[in-house]
Amino acid sequence: MGIAAAVSGFDHFGGYTLILLFGLAVLGELLEAAAAGVGAARYGGGRGAIFAALVGAIVGAAVGTGFLPLIGTVVGACVGAFGLATLYEVLVRQQKWDAASRTGYGAALGKIGGLVAKTFVGLAMLLVAFLNF
Repeated sequence: MGIAAAVSGFDHFGGYTLILLFGLAVLGELLEAAAAGVGAARYGGGRGAIFAALVGAIVGAAVGTGFLPLIGTVVGACVGAFGLATLYEVLVRQQKWDAASRTGYGAALGKIGGLVAKTFVGLAMLLVAFLNF
């Protein structure tokens, strides 16, 4: 949007609108990134599981995109968050599979929540753009 605003001479979007849109974009990314870790923590995971869920979501999204863009990205992120958070709990914290999978479930659930939150932030960005166009 910043390029479109610059090319059009800032006729449609002023500086304050661009700053607001940038802030909303950053908020959406932070919500999505943190959500898997928060989910893992709420379901009993340790600090390492939080980090593992974040890394798993990123790696899973990258791998899933190669199989099926968009849908694969979302599924891969959730599976990756679940998988690495669970593996961390089993291998490092010596948890049993049922307790570890509960942490993984929380990470995947958190990732889904983060995606929903990011979607709402994106809709807010569309509203801001619509009202300022």
